Amino acid sequence: MRRYTDPDNGPDTALKAAVSPSGNAVVVTGYGNDSVTAEDLTTVAYNTATGATLWTRRYIAPGNELSTGRALAFTPDGITVYVTGSVTAAYDAATGATRWLAPFGAIASSVAVSPVTGAVYVTGVASDDYLTIGYNG
Repeated sequence: MRRYTDPDNGPDTALKAAVSPSGNAVVVTGYGNDSVTAEDLTTVAYNTATGATLWTRRYIAPGNELSTGRALAFTPDGITVYVTGSVTAAYDAATGATRWLAPFGAIASSVAVSPVTGAVYVTGVASDDYLTIGYNG
């Protein structure tokens, strides 16, 4: 059993989890909530054998706007994990290093990676419609 507590010990919520293709890591995303930056998209990777924290990433939105991780997906080779919500982030699955960030412009609820091309597709709600964006992974 593992718990994540943000630096300010505010309320935190996990919304999605995914196991790496190799089975050696589980990545959990949601938000950490502190008194300074409010909800921040927070992602934590754990070793599935030991439960040890491998890495933690917090995305603090400009102006401290609310930011939540709502979905995640690994590339088929397990090298990259994509997290989406108010932004889409590509992280190195082993180290958590940020590869790129892209604003979504709405609230994303799902992310998928093409097993053939590696393209990343994100979809969610934008006003009264749904919006789907494709990225070159």
